[in-house]
Amino acid sequence: MTCEMMREMARRRAAGEALSAAQAAALDAHLAECAACRAEVRFEETLALAIRETPTVAPPRAFAERVLAALPKPVDLPEPSFREFWAWVVGGFGLAAGAAWAVWHLRKVWLGWLFRPEGASAFDITYVFSQLQQAITTVNLPLMPILLTAIIGIVAWGATALFEVE
Repeated sequence: MTCEMMREMARRRAAGEALSAAQAAALDAHLAECAACRAEVRFEETLALAIRETPTVAPPRAFAERVLAALPKPVDLPEPSFREFWAWVVGGFGLAAGAAWAVWHLRKVWLGWLFRPEGASAFDITYVFSQLQQAITTVNLPLMPILLTAIIGIVAWGATALFEVE
């Protein structure tokens, strides 16, 4: 067996754990030959003895109460109402829908220098307004689920105002 295995057995024996007769005999035979392990075992046994002989100290009687009293008081946060929840949901969907619509439909206006026809200036106000009008009047199929979700959310939010009891 290696020195590390013997030291582990010596730590267990110093802590009060019982070793089998074969393990104890092997440990004693190894300690008779290895000075480094003997020094380690002496240290472990001295440390274990010091720990066992150290008296336990009881905390003062009102220690727990003083510690708990010194802690900051918990803050009571109000629970959001169902209406507030839907306001955030509808607002979030509305912002997301608006951003998606703006990015998709106004891309030609924002990036006019990429999409403008030959001969049109990027600062040509009639071209910009025609692109804006075309983008606003076009509502395509992918936008419909977002609009329906926003409408359902608005209706649900409004319905909570009718039945809210405070």
